[in-house]
Amino acid sequence: MEEQHIQLQEEVKQYVRSTGRWYNFFAILSIVGIAFMVPTALLFFVAGGFMSEAMAEAGQPFPAWVFGVIYLVSAALMVPIVIYLMRASKDAKSAVELNSNEAAVRFLRNTKSYWKFYGILTIVMIALCIVAVPIAVIIGVAAAL
Repeated sequence: MEEQHIQLQEEVKQYVRSTGRWYNFFAILSIVGIAFMVPTALLFFVAGGFMSEAMAEAGQPFPAWVFGVIYLVSAALMVPIVIYLMRASKDAKSAVELNSNEAAVRFLRNTKSYWKFYGILTIVMIALCIVAVPIAVIIGVAAAL
């Protein structure tokens, strides 16, 4: 398939270039976030036994390793976000430098995938909150009785 070259207006190029730079910036921030979350999760697993014992003695038994699982799941959910952002950033740069229609399409495809993933993740988190709040209230009332 022969690629058709498009001539992007200078204003469009500037927006694509700027968006690509921001995507790269947030991808790097996300990588740093993952780099902090994984060791923290491991710390919860290691220290979880000690924390659980201390909390049980205080009359509030709660397995601290649950926080480790939450951190690991959160870090794992950030990986696709980083991938979409890095790909889109690279394709934005290529689209502007080479006036490549194919790179522009990849840029927009990765941008769409990023927002789609983020939107689904948001819906799932809202649903979890809707379920978790009544359960927490029921557990709190039951513990008070």
